[in-house]
Amino acid sequence: MKLIDNYLYQVKKYLPLKERDDIIKELKANILEQVDENDEQSLVDVLTEMGHPRDVAREYRNST
Repeated sequence: MKLIDNYLYQVKKYLPLKERDDIIKELKANILEQVDENDEQSLVDVLTEMGHPRDVAREYRNST
């Protein structure tokens, strides 16, 4: 799913190198749990609800 990959790429830019892979795996799993694979609009809704990639990365950095 190209939208997910693009979103996660943007999040990844704001994450510390040593934590990137683990956080991206967790985020991808969380997104896929919430999305109907055949419904692009549900994916757009989930990503919109998550917020700007910079803010998502900041939340993860602050929670570790």
